[in-house]
Amino acid sequence: MSLLRWILGRVPGASAVVSHRPRDAILVLSRLARIVPALSPSRGMSGRSRSFPPARPPWCVRRWCYLASTSVPKIDVIDVPRGAEGVLYRCKSTTASDSSFTRPGTVLSERVGVEKSSPDVSLDCRPNLRPRVENEDDGKDLSLDYGPDPTIPQKIVQKVSKILRAYLQLMRLDRPIGSWLLFWPCGWSIALAASPGCPPDLGMLALFACGAVVMRGAGCTINDMWDRDYDGKVARTAARPLASGALSMFDAFVCLGTQLSLGCLILLQLNWYAVLLGTSSLGLIVLYPLMKRVTYWPQLMLGFTFNWGALLGWAAVHGSCEWAVCLPLYVSGIAWTLIYDTIYAHQDKYDDAIIGIKSTALKFGDSTWKWLTGFGVTMISSLILTGYNTQLAWPYYLAVSATAAHITNQIWTLDINNPVDCGQKFRANRHIGLLLFAGIVGGTMLKMNHSSLGPKEDKPHSIDGDSQTTESS
Repeated sequence: MSLLRWILGRVPGASAVVSHRPRDAILVLSRLARIVPALSPSRGMSGRSRSFPPARPPWCVRRWCYLASTSVPKIDVIDVPRGAEGVLYRCKSTTASDSSFTRPGTVLSERVGVEKSSPDVSLDCRPNLRPRVENEDDGKDLSLDYGPDPTIPQKIVQKVSKILRAYLQLMRLDRPIGSWLLFWPCGWSIALAASPGCPPDLGMLALFACGAVVMRGAGCTINDMWDRDYDGKVARTAARPLASGALSMFDAFVCLGTQLSLGCLILLQLNWYAVLLGTSSLGLIVLYPLMKRVTYWPQLMLGFTFNWGALLGWAAVHGSCEWAVCLPLYVSGIAWTLIYDTIYAHQDKYDDAIIGIKSTALKFGDSTWKWLTGFGVTMISSLILTGYNTQLAWPYYLAVSATAAHITNQIWTLDINNPVDCGQKFRANRHIGLLLFAGIVGGTMLKMNHSSLGPKEDKPHSIDGDSQTTESS
């Protein structure tokens, strides 16, 4: 029993055996049988990993005892920016013995209390777990994911106060790509509705741009409110304000009410047909987050929601929808959304499969490129039909050709197993929106010039003809 006391005393987090009865000793040893193998022989029983302070037991004792029998992957340091209270490591997994819960190439960050003079260290940790931090408040800062070169919106968000930063991150103002993708179908429709030879209404474009920012923020807020329990289980979304606890549900309700009020004020600047049409899209905004729980096609619902502006823009200019123009434009936008959001969903497909979230990325799998090719053909065909029905000039078709080349390059160079490549391909779609907008404006401006170059036919004057007939008679 003395030997048993000595063995248990060397196990971190384990208490010594209180009873001297052999049966109690066997029960204690059976409970620790799955904990002891997690202590690596290379470190010895007395040496703990430098990922944890000596006063804290390893992760296998605290939380993940049921995975302790599986060997832990090795983590290599690839980026070491220095901090005031330690080192913020960007680590990359190089080996993994169990692919069910670890993946090669998984990127995570962890703050550890080591000496600043020794950055070249190896860490033993599980890449799928949320990183442990010395100060719990540090783990709730989403700005840690911005990387060494944050964008201009991210730099602005970093400079504001902590509570305001959480609200801006809830609205995704630090990541404006979604606002661009929501605005471009509106911009296309407004440009198509312009009179031949005239540029689009700049005031209407500015109004829809503000509406895109506000309503995209409202949609993200609703999405986070629905998914706050799921976001905490996904490495990429675990630091979002609601999932991390930086904001409460009441705070989110207040923020959502403010955004919807601003959106209502913007919508009331339009005609009543556009007001009713815009109000009808609220159901799509609310239902979209639920679709990922019941169907593998939530990206299709997102396409219906994000491209509603293709109908609303024309209605705001003319007071009604010209379905021969708006409907093909709407279909092309839906196909475009299926392309870029399927690429986006491949970033989280491993975590989505574990927690039960559905997506087209999981449905298509290795056949993703075939589906994306079909969506690309649908998008380009609908764009050509839209240009034909509106009699746009050659700059529009030049832009459509460039868009087809861009989409083809995205599909054939996409690595669906590389989250970094998927993220870059997703963000590149904002260039497609700008390219098509420029083509629509150019095609509309040259429409009138083409008609003015044609020869004018002389109309017969019946009065003069009658007078000449009378004189000859």
